[in-house]
Parts: sequence; structure tokens; C-alpha cells
Amino acid sequence: MTPYLERWLTAPVSVRLLCWLAWTMAWLVVGWLALAPTRQENAAQALRYQKLMQTVEQQRQQLAGHQNEAQHNRQITALEVKLKPEPFSALELVQAHGGRLARWSPDGQRGELVVDLAWPQVPAFFARLARYDIEATAFTLAPHEKSLRLSLQLEMKHAQ
Repeated sequence: MTPYLERWLTAPVSVRLLCWLAWTMAWLVVGWLALAPTRQENAAQALRYQKLMQTVEQQRQQLAGHQNEAQHNRQITALEVKLKPEPFSALELVQAHGGRLARWSPDGQRGELVVDLAWPQVPAFFARLARYDIEATAFTLAPHEKSLRLSLQLEMKHAQ
């Protein structure tokens, strides 16, 4: 046998244990030192990851803002379509409220509309009139037989 191996096997257990602990500690220190650059790289990589996550979150918020803008634009467009004045139709206006058309005298961009309505229908009639691309410049409301006679002077809001 070799003298080193023989000396090792004949040494007391406490010496062998102490040597074994010393070698183990030495290898642990060497391993720890070897991994130190990796730990620093990991810390730097963690910082890069954190910055990247912040950038991603900012982009996500910007994208949500753009989506909100797009959604707002769609809502605005829908409201504009709803609020866009309808082309005027005297017959449709009168029939929508159960009235009777007495006279309709269009004259270019102006006209006179005379309608017989019941009193409860008058406010809804004016509300409906506001949806058209025409405006009342003057009106008179007078009793006529069993209803009211509404005489309107109308003018187109926009030239067609």
C-alpha cells in the first residue's frame, strides 16, 4: 500500500473527520467563489428583467389608452350617427303622432305646415321635429274643431 493511504487509514477517526471537514469547506469556498460572478450576473439580469417588466407595463397602459381612444371614437361616431338630422318628411312627421295633415306648402328652402293634433301630442311632435334637418321659425297653435291646429313656418337648416 502507499504510505499516504496507510497513514490515512491508521489515523484516528477525529483526525480523519477533521481533514474531511477541512476539504469539504475548501471545496465549498472554491464553489462559492466560482459562482460569485454568476450571482452578480443574476442580480444584473434581475434588474434588466424588472426594467423590461416596467416597459411592458407602460406599453400595456399605452395600448389600453389607445383602445380606450378607439372605443371613444366608435362611441362618438355612433352618437354622431344618432344625432345626424334626418331628411324631413312632412307626412312621416304627422303620421308618427297620429295627427292629420291639413296643408303642406313647400317653397324651396322654406315651407308652411298645417297640422291638426290633440294637445298631448304637441310636445312629442316638437321633439320629433327637432330630429329633422329643418327648424321652425314661427308657429301658431289654435283650437280647431275637436283638436288643435298647429301652423308651422319651416326653414331648412342646411342647403341640400
